[in-house]
Amino acid sequence: MSSMPSFGSAQPARAPLSVRVVPDTDWPACAQQFRDLSFEQSLTYGRAATARIGGKMCCLALERDGHLVAAAQVRIKTLPGLGRGIAWIASGPLLLPLDGPAPEPAVIAEVFAALRQQLALRQGHILRLRLPGIAFHDQDEIAAIAKTTGFAPTNRAPVYRSIAIDLRQDQTVLMANLNGKWRT
Repeated sequence: MSSMPSFGSAQPARAPLSVRVVPDTDWPACAQQFRDLSFEQSLTYGRAATARIGGKMCCLALERDGHLVAAAQVRIKTLPGLGRGIAWIASGPLLLPLDGPAPEPAVIAEVFAALRQQLALRQGHILRLRLPGIAFHDQDEIAAIAKTTGFAPTNRAPVYRSIAIDLRQDQTVLMANLNGKWRT
């Protein structure tokens, strides 16, 4: 495939994403900059979940030119004597900024590739991730992006789905719109 430039469509080269370890104490301020933040990426839950598996927690900020692009709280469980194991990102990475539009697919691919480079290729872990249940992403598009960046789906874990309900609705309208099994 040729890489001939086309006139009039030249775009400036973007700086690569950098991955920075965020101290636990700074994680809440970092994570709160994303609208896809859920309890699973909170500091309190992350600490408890990490302690339950006997692992360690690592908070990462993915930045471009000093600007936060994505973030992920990672739980790492290493095998004794091996120094590597499984790096698990539950309900992340966080991708949707509070004050901006959703990232383009190319940016999501960069985030996935940077996490894979840092955790799997450099540190030697098996990297597993599960996006937030209420991520507002097209699941098929995300699956395609993940595949192009070296991830593969697994049948060893159940599919995670979540449903959001706008509780600002009138109670009568809210109840009428719910599935009959959910009303009770």
